[in-house]
Amino acid sequence: MAPNASNGQLTDKPFHIETRLLINGEFVKSADEKVFTLYSPATHALVAEVYEASVEDTNRAVTAAKAAQPAWARLSPTQRGEPLKKLAALIREHHTELAYL
Repeated sequence: MAPNASNGQLTDKPFHIETRLLINGEFVKSADEKVFTLYSPATHALVAEVYEASVEDTNRAVTAAKAAQPAWARLSPTQRGEPLKKLAALIREHHTELAYL
């Protein structure tokens, strides 16, 4: 069962929650399309229905990570720091959404 048309989101939430898996740089559904329901621990309200990674999905992710690692290792520390700086900027930019989760 896949997330419903609203992508498992609360209708009063002003932002999108990505529910697919990130494998090899792409968002994909799980191989078996199983989902689990994510509830707010504070309010017990539905947050989203998120795709659940299977063993097959995990193996694909590990294979992709192993393939990408040599190129990552060749980068200088400064080059490897750039994605971390981008991540930090995105965390600051989306702090409200992250607090909701």
